[in-house]
Amino acid sequence: MMDAANGSRSAVAALRRQLDGVAGVAALDIDLRDDGSPLIRVQLDGTVPKEQVGREIRRRLAGGDPPESPDTGRRSGLGRGLSDILAADAEIEPPRQLKPPATVESHVRTPKLTLVAVEETVGGISVRAADSAGGLAFSPVEDQRSVNQAVVSAVGRLRRERPLPRLVGVEVREVSGAPALTVVLERADGRRAVGAALVDGGMPFTLGTAVWKALSD
Repeated sequence: MMDAANGSRSAVAALRRQLDGVAGVAALDIDLRDDGSPLIRVQLDGTVPKEQVGREIRRRLAGGDPPESPDTGRRSGLGRGLSDILAADAEIEPPRQLKPPATVESHVRTPKLTLVAVEETVGGISVRAADSAGGLAFSPVEDQRSVNQAVVSAVGRLRRERPLPRLVGVEVREVSGAPALTVVLERADGRRAVGAALVDGGMPFTLGTAVWKALSD
């Protein structure tokens, strides 16, 4: 038991020497799992991007000699694979006080519907829809009675709905003095989705906005 404990401490010490002096590292914590393989956790000091720190740690581990477990004679270092030794990049994080606010770190703008247009060309009538992320989708209008379904299909393509939803019903009703459009869609699995939008512009765009909201749920 004493030899095994000494061997474990030697393996940890060898890894510490191997990773000593990595730029951007504030603290290094090495634990041994029950099977004797090490798990490395790194705290950053915020001076170097975590991706660069991760690459340097992997480079050093890949280039160094793995420590041996004297009680078994088998490799307990890189012989077990980098993924077993080094925690994922998600665990290589700076200390809490050095982290930027979450609103800055994860600021991602949600796309919005920006265009719904019914166009007529030599090839026929189609609906064109676009969003604020640069997405663009088209849907042909089979006949004049299917314009609403074409709007649903075009917006569904923007939302990457597969298969495309089916228009069940659309209704415009006045609510507190303001006209509001409500749309009911049916997805391929039978589930229904509902969306609504105030009628403050053209009907195709109002319908498209209601469909966008229904598919965003």
